[in-house]
Amino acid sequence: QEGVVLANTSGAQLHAQTLLTKCSHIERGAIPDKASYTVGFVDSSDQVLWWMVCSFSADFSGWIVDYGTWPDQQRPVFYKSDLWHTISEELPGASWEEAFTHAHNNVDQLLFRRFPNLDLLLKDWSDGGQKPRIESQILHSQFKARIRPSKGFAPKPGRKPVHLWGDAQRDRQRGLGWIERRTDNPVHVQFNTNEWKSFAARRLLTTSGAPSSVSLPGSDERSNKLLSEHLTAESPKTIVYDSTPGIIWELLPGRNNDWWDCFVGCCVAASIAGSSLPGEAEAARPKKVFALPKGTRHGK
Repeated sequence: QEGVVLANTSGAQLHAQTLLTKCSHIERGAIPDKASYTVGFVDSSDQVLWWMVCSFSADFSGWIVDYGTWPDQQRPVFYKSDLWHTISEELPGASWEEAFTHAHNNVDQLLFRRFPNLDLLLKDWSDGGQKPRIESQILHSQFKARIRPSKGFAPKPGRKPVHLWGDAQRDRQRGLGWIERRTDNPVHVQFNTNEWKSFAARRLLTTSGAPSSVSLPGSDERSNKLLSEHLTAESPKTIVYDSTPGIIWELLPGRNNDWWDCFVGCCVAASIAGSSLPGEAEAARPKKVFALPKGTRHGK
Protein backbone atom coordinates (compact mmCIF):
# COMPACT_ATOMS: atom_id res chain seq x y z
CA GLN A 1 0.00 0.00 0.00
CA GLU A 2 1.15 3.49 -0.80
CA GLY A 3 0.31 6.92 0.59
CA VAL A 4 1.70 10.43 0.33
CA VAL A 5 1.65 13.04 3.10
CA LEU A 6 3.25 16.46 3.47
CA ALA A 7 6.80 16.09 4.72
CA ASN A 8 8.60 17.96 7.44
CA THR A 9 10.49 20.09 4.95
CA SER A 10 12.51 22.13 7.45
CA GLY A 11 15.69 20.58 6.10
CA ALA A 12 14.89 20.50 2.41
CA GLN A 13 12.39 23.16 1.31
CA LEU A 14 13.95 25.78 -0.97
CA HIS A 15 12.81 29.40 -1.21
CA ALA A 16 13.69 31.61 -4.18
CA GLN A 17 14.32 34.80 -2.19
CA THR A 18 16.75 33.01 0.11
CA LEU A 19 18.64 31.49 -2.81
CA LEU A 20 19.07 34.88 -4.44
CA THR A 21 21.19 35.99 -1.47
CA LYS A 22 23.68 33.16 -2.06
CA CYS A 23 25.72 34.86 -4.78
CA SER A 24 29.35 33.75 -5.03
CA HIS A 25 30.59 37.20 -6.14
CA ILE A 26 32.58 35.34 -8.79
CA GLU A 27 32.00 36.44 -12.36
CA ARG A 28 29.54 34.22 -14.20
CA GLY A 29 31.46 31.79 -16.40
CA ALA A 30 34.65 31.91 -14.31
CA ILE A 31 35.99 28.76 -12.64
CA PRO A 32 36.76 29.42 -8.93
CA ASP A 33 40.38 28.97 -7.88
CA LYS A 34 39.33 26.55 -5.12
CA ALA A 35 37.54 24.20 -7.53
CA SER A 36 38.77 20.62 -7.83
CA TYR A 37 36.27 19.42 -10.44
CA THR A 38 34.19 21.09 -13.13
CA VAL A 39 31.18 19.18 -14.41
CA GLY A 40 28.11 19.79 -16.55
CA PHE A 41 24.66 18.47 -17.30
CA VAL A 42 22.36 18.74 -20.33
CA ASP A 43 18.60 18.29 -20.03
CA SER A 44 16.86 17.63 -23.34
CA SER A 45 13.44 18.64 -24.55
CA ASP A 46 11.89 18.63 -28.01
CA GLN A 47 12.31 22.39 -28.45
CA VAL A 48 15.43 23.42 -26.52
CA LEU A 49 18.41 21.99 -24.61
CA TRP A 50 18.98 23.24 -21.07
CA TRP A 51 22.55 23.14 -19.74
CA MET A 52 24.50 23.98 -16.60
CA VAL A 53 28.16 23.91 -15.57
CA CYS A 54 29.19 23.70 -11.89
CA SER A 55 32.50 23.49 -10.06
CA PHE A 56 33.06 21.65 -6.79
CA SER A 57 35.83 21.21 -4.28
CA ALA A 58 36.71 17.82 -2.80
CA ASP A 59 34.32 18.36 0.14
CA PHE A 60 31.36 19.24 -2.13
CA SER A 61 31.59 22.98 -1.62
CA GLY A 62 30.35 24.23 -4.97
CA TRP A 63 29.60 27.02 -7.39
CA ILE A 64 27.07 27.21 -10.19
CA VAL A 65 29.42 28.59 -12.84
CA ASP A 66 27.10 29.16 -15.80
CA TYR A 67 23.81 27.97 -17.27
CA GLY A 68 21.76 28.52 -20.38
CA THR A 69 19.90 27.00 -23.30
CA TRP A 70 20.66 25.94 -26.84
CA PRO A 71 19.52 27.74 -28.86
CA ASP A 72 20.10 30.84 -26.72
CA GLN A 73 16.83 32.66 -25.99
CA GLN A 74 18.69 36.02 -25.88
CA ARG A 75 16.78 37.41 -22.88
CA PRO A 76 17.06 36.95 -19.12
CA VAL A 77 13.51 35.71 -18.42
CA PHE A 78 11.59 33.24 -20.58
CA TYR A 79 9.45 30.16 -20.21
CA LYS A 80 8.74 27.02 -22.20
CA SER A 81 5.46 28.58 -23.31
CA ASP A 82 7.17 31.55 -25.01
CA LEU A 83 10.46 30.32 -26.52
CA TRP A 84 11.89 32.60 -29.19
CA HIS A 85 14.27 30.06 -30.74
CA THR A 86 13.86 26.29 -31.03
CA ILE A 87 15.98 23.33 -32.09
CA SER A 88 14.13 22.79 -35.37
CA GLU A 89 14.51 26.43 -36.42
CA GLU A 90 18.30 26.17 -36.20
CA LEU A 91 18.48 23.63 -39.03
CA PRO A 92 15.75 24.53 -41.57
CA GLY A 93 14.67 21.74 -43.87
CA ALA A 94 16.16 18.98 -41.74
CA SER A 95 14.23 16.30 -39.89
CA TRP A 96 13.68 16.80 -36.18
CA GLU A 97 16.04 13.88 -35.48
CA GLU A 98 18.85 15.55 -37.43
CA ALA A 99 18.14 18.92 -35.79
CA PHE A 100 18.23 17.26 -32.35
CA THR A 101 21.65 15.75 -33.06
CA HIS A 102 22.83 19.10 -34.45
CA ALA A 103 21.72 20.76 -31.21
CA HIS A 104 23.69 18.32 -29.04
CA ASN A 105 26.78 18.71 -31.23
CA ASN A 106 26.56 22.47 -30.76
CA VAL A 107 26.16 22.14 -26.99
CA ASP A 108 29.29 19.96 -26.89
CA GLN A 109 31.26 22.55 -28.82
CA LEU A 110 29.92 25.38 -26.67
CA LEU A 111 30.69 23.78 -23.32
CA PHE A 112 34.06 22.22 -24.09
CA ARG A 113 35.22 25.41 -25.83
CA ARG A 114 34.21 27.61 -22.89
CA PHE A 115 35.38 25.10 -20.29
CA PRO A 116 38.23 23.07 -21.81
CA ASN A 117 38.95 21.43 -18.43
CA LEU A 118 35.38 20.14 -18.06
CA ASP A 119 35.86 16.80 -16.31
CA LEU A 120 32.53 15.15 -17.00
CA LEU A 121 29.34 16.03 -18.87
CA LEU A 122 26.17 14.03 -18.20
CA LYS A 123 23.26 14.12 -20.64
CA ASP A 124 19.77 13.09 -19.62
CA TRP A 125 18.56 10.53 -22.13
CA SER A 126 14.99 11.48 -21.20
CA ASP A 127 12.15 9.21 -22.22
CA GLY A 128 10.66 7.86 -25.41
CA GLY A 129 12.86 7.88 -28.51
CA GLN A 130 15.55 10.27 -27.28
CA LYS A 131 17.77 7.63 -25.64
CA PRO A 132 19.11 6.00 -28.86
CA ARG A 133 19.61 9.41 -30.49
CA ILE A 134 21.60 10.74 -27.54
CA GLU A 135 23.66 7.55 -27.32
CA SER A 136 24.47 7.72 -31.03
CA GLN A 137 25.39 11.40 -30.80
CA ILE A 138 27.75 10.76 -27.88
CA LEU A 139 29.46 7.86 -29.66
CA HIS A 140 30.22 10.20 -32.58
CA SER A 141 31.24 13.19 -30.46
CA GLN A 142 34.90 14.21 -30.37
CA PHE A 143 34.44 14.64 -26.61
CA LYS A 144 32.91 11.20 -26.01
CA ALA A 145 35.53 10.20 -23.40
CA ARG A 146 34.14 12.88 -21.08
CA ILE A 147 30.40 12.50 -21.78
CA ARG A 148 27.92 10.01 -20.33
CA PRO A 149 24.25 9.49 -21.06
CA SER A 150 22.39 9.40 -17.76
CA LYS A 151 18.98 8.69 -16.33
CA GLY A 152 17.38 9.34 -12.97
CA PHE A 153 15.10 6.70 -11.46
CA ALA A 154 12.80 6.75 -8.44
CA PRO A 155 12.76 3.30 -6.80
CA LYS A 156 10.16 2.97 -4.09
CA PRO A 157 11.32 3.02 -0.45
CA GLY A 158 12.67 -0.32 0.68
CA ARG A 159 13.51 -1.49 -2.83
CA LYS A 160 17.00 -2.38 -4.07
CA PRO A 161 19.11 0.81 -4.11
CA VAL A 162 20.43 2.09 -7.43
CA HIS A 163 24.10 1.65 -6.52
CA LEU A 164 23.47 -2.11 -6.21
CA TRP A 165 21.91 -2.44 -9.65
CA GLY A 166 23.72 -4.09 -12.52
CA ASP A 167 26.56 -6.60 -12.74
CA ALA A 168 29.10 -6.35 -9.93
CA GLN A 169 31.83 -7.66 -12.21
CA ARG A 170 31.21 -5.34 -15.16
CA ASP A 171 29.91 -2.11 -13.64
CA ARG A 172 33.19 -0.50 -12.60
CA GLN A 173 32.05 2.52 -10.60
CA ARG A 174 29.49 2.64 -7.83
CA GLY A 175 28.73 5.58 -5.58
CA LEU A 176 26.15 6.78 -3.13
CA GLY A 177 22.88 6.62 -5.06
CA TRP A 178 24.46 6.15 -8.50
CA ILE A 179 26.10 3.55 -10.68
CA GLU A 180 28.08 3.74 -13.91
CA ARG A 181 26.81 0.92 -16.09
CA ARG A 182 29.49 -0.61 -18.30
CA THR A 183 27.26 -3.28 -19.83
CA ASP A 184 26.23 -0.92 -22.66
CA ASN A 185 28.11 1.11 -25.21
CA PRO A 186 28.33 3.98 -24.49
CA VAL A 187 28.77 3.58 -20.76
CA HIS A 188 25.88 5.28 -18.97
CA VAL A 189 25.01 6.51 -15.48
CA GLN A 190 21.89 5.70 -13.46
CA PHE A 191 21.01 7.51 -10.24
CA ASN A 192 18.28 7.81 -7.62
CA THR A 193 16.46 11.02 -8.53
CA ASN A 194 14.74 11.65 -5.19
CA GLU A 195 17.86 10.90 -3.17
CA TRP A 196 19.98 13.27 -5.24
CA LYS A 197 17.34 16.02 -5.26
CA SER A 198 17.37 15.97 -1.47
CA PHE A 199 21.17 16.05 -1.54
CA ALA A 200 21.19 18.97 -4.01
CA ALA A 201 18.65 20.90 -1.92
CA ARG A 202 20.83 20.54 1.17
CA ARG A 203 23.81 21.99 -0.74
CA LEU A 204 21.74 25.07 -1.62
CA LEU A 205 20.39 25.39 1.92
CA THR A 206 23.80 25.14 3.61
CA THR A 207 25.01 28.50 4.91
CA SER A 208 27.34 30.34 2.55
CA GLY A 209 30.96 29.78 3.50
CA ALA A 210 30.29 26.52 5.30
CA PRO A 211 31.70 23.26 3.88
CA SER A 212 29.54 21.69 1.14
CA SER A 213 27.56 24.89 0.48
CA VAL A 214 26.81 25.79 -3.15
CA SER A 215 26.60 29.40 -4.40
CA LEU A 216 24.93 31.05 -7.39
CA PRO A 217 27.06 32.95 -9.91
CA GLY A 218 27.87 36.65 -9.90
CA SER A 219 26.93 39.46 -7.52
CA ASP A 220 23.62 40.72 -8.92
CA GLU A 221 20.70 38.90 -7.34
CA ARG A 222 18.35 39.95 -10.14
CA SER A 223 20.43 38.19 -12.79
CA ASN A 224 19.65 34.80 -11.21
CA LYS A 225 15.90 35.36 -10.83
CA LEU A 226 14.88 32.80 -13.46
CA LEU A 227 17.44 30.31 -12.12
CA SER A 228 15.99 30.65 -8.62
CA GLU A 229 12.52 29.93 -10.02
CA HIS A 230 13.76 26.69 -11.57
CA LEU A 231 15.65 25.67 -8.41
CA THR A 232 12.47 26.05 -6.33
CA ALA A 233 10.05 24.45 -8.81
CA GLU A 234 9.69 21.20 -6.86
CA SER A 235 8.65 20.36 -3.32
CA PRO A 236 9.58 17.34 -1.17
CA LYS A 237 6.97 15.07 0.38
CA THR A 238 7.16 11.91 2.45
CA ILE A 239 5.91 8.68 0.92
CA VAL A 240 5.19 5.46 2.78
CA TYR A 241 5.42 2.25 0.77
CA ASP A 242 4.91 -1.11 2.48
CA SER A 243 5.49 0.64 5.82
CA THR A 244 8.85 2.05 4.64
CA PRO A 245 9.10 5.87 4.59
CA GLY A 246 10.92 7.86 1.93
CA ILE A 247 11.06 11.25 0.21
CA ILE A 248 9.72 12.13 -3.24
CA TRP A 249 9.99 15.44 -5.08
CA GLU A 250 6.99 16.76 -7.01
CA LEU A 251 6.80 19.55 -9.59
CA LEU A 252 4.67 22.50 -8.53
CA PRO A 253 1.85 23.38 -10.97
CA GLY A 254 2.82 25.71 -13.80
CA ARG A 255 6.54 25.74 -13.02
CA ASN A 256 9.62 25.06 -15.18
CA ASN A 257 12.26 22.90 -13.45
CA ASP A 258 14.89 22.19 -16.12
CA TRP A 259 17.82 23.99 -14.48
CA TRP A 260 16.88 22.29 -11.21
CA ASP A 261 17.29 18.95 -12.99
CA CYS A 262 20.59 20.22 -14.40
CA PHE A 263 21.86 21.17 -10.94
CA VAL A 264 20.89 17.78 -9.52
CA GLY A 265 22.71 16.13 -12.43
CA CYS A 266 25.79 18.25 -11.79
CA CYS A 267 25.85 17.03 -8.18
CA VAL A 268 25.78 13.43 -9.43
CA ALA A 269 28.57 14.21 -11.90
CA ALA A 270 30.66 15.77 -9.12
CA SER A 271 30.24 12.65 -7.00
CA ILE A 272 31.42 10.53 -9.93
CA ALA A 273 34.37 12.89 -10.46
CA GLY A 274 35.47 12.57 -6.84
CA SER A 275 33.69 15.07 -4.57
CA SER A 276 32.37 13.63 -1.33
CA LEU A 277 30.95 14.94 1.92
CA PRO A 278 33.25 14.84 4.94
CA GLY A 279 32.82 11.49 6.67
CA GLU A 280 31.72 9.48 3.65
CA ALA A 281 33.19 6.00 3.59
CA GLU A 282 36.37 5.72 1.56
CA ALA A 283 35.03 2.61 -0.10
CA ALA A 284 32.11 4.57 -1.55
CA ARG A 285 34.30 7.32 -2.91
CA PRO A 286 34.41 7.20 -6.75
CA LYS A 287 37.65 7.05 -8.67
CA LYS A 288 38.67 10.01 -10.82
CA VAL A 289 39.01 8.13 -14.11
CA PHE A 290 36.63 8.18 -17.06
CA ALA A 291 36.72 5.78 -19.99
CA LEU A 292 34.42 4.40 -22.64
CA PRO A 293 34.89 0.84 -23.85
CA LYS A 294 37.55 0.88 -26.57
CA GLY A 295 37.91 4.65 -25.99
CA THR A 296 40.49 6.97 -24.62
CA ARG A 297 40.94 7.61 -20.93
CA HIS A 298 40.58 10.89 -19.14
CA GLY A 299 41.68 11.54 -15.61
CA LYS A 300 42.83 14.22 -13.32
